[in-house]
Amino acid sequence: MKRELKKIFLQTAPAEQGVTLMEMIVGLLISATLMLSVIDFFTNSTHIALDNDVTMKAEEKARAILDLMVFDLRMIGSGMPLLQPDFDYNDTTLGDAPFAVLSDSDSDTLKFRINESGHSTVLTADFTPSSSNKTFTVLSTDDLYVGDKVYISDALVGGSDGLYGEITSISGNDITLKSDYVASDSASFPAGSEVNRVVTVTYQSPSGSSGITRDSGAGAVSLGPNTWFSVKYYDASGNSMTPPLSDSQRAEDLLTVEVTVTASGDRLLSDGTTYTAQAKQKVVIRNFKVG
Repeated sequence: MKRELKKIFLQTAPAEQGVTLMEMIVGLLISATLMLSVIDFFTNSTHIALDNDVTMKAEEKARAILDLMVFDLRMIGSGMPLLQPDFDYNDTTLGDAPFAVLSDSDSDTLKFRINESGHSTVLTADFTPSSSNKTFTVLSTDDLYVGDKVYISDALVGGSDGLYGEITSISGNDITLKSDYVASDSASFPAGSEVNRVVTVTYQSPSGSSGITRDSGAGAVSLGPNTWFSVKYYDASGNSMTPPLSDSQRAEDLLTVEVTVTASGDRLLSDGTTYTAQAKQKVVIRNFKVG
């Protein structure tokens, strides 16, 4: 009986089977192929992500610098008595005082004057500048310091005069100018005349990787490494004007400034090339009008 049961068990039990060497090799190859595919996918995804980061940062850098330059350019002449008939650019005694865009602006340099802070004050008493009287009284001396350059305009009270000078001392609300101030001939500023602190802003596009700089009197500040800009000038008819512009060209013909900012990536792309982004905009010089 036992023999019969053993015989039946042996006949019905499945035969033991092993894995052949070929099957093992095929399995390993499939696993390796899948692993390589996964690694390649993640590598490509990493390269794409890093490249996107490089391009995005370069484009953001170019746009941010351009936005700052455009904002400043739109403020050209702010705080200056450029509409005053007696503060005319043709008056040789005024030097460059009536000018907002200076003569040394060119294709890679922008230099102009603006009221950077937007603050202003007014005279609280009449002021007639002369060799013996260089002191005037204002409502507030907040945001005014010794060494600042200021403009006075009597446009708010219906006058036609302007003045440009440097503060040499401040005592309470009394401000004294250096003796080399320039003003309209026989200028006299009644109470209510406006006083503006105006700075000279200089943008430069130096060679090398140091990047675009902005200087408003406290020293040049880099706006970003590996950046540069170019400037084009146009008249009212859209004709290109070749810098440097003459006094009459800047005062009578100049209407539009086009700025192109270029920024290269802070590192190479995955294919070993350098990505460069560009941002361009034209700006109408709104406040630069004289006479």
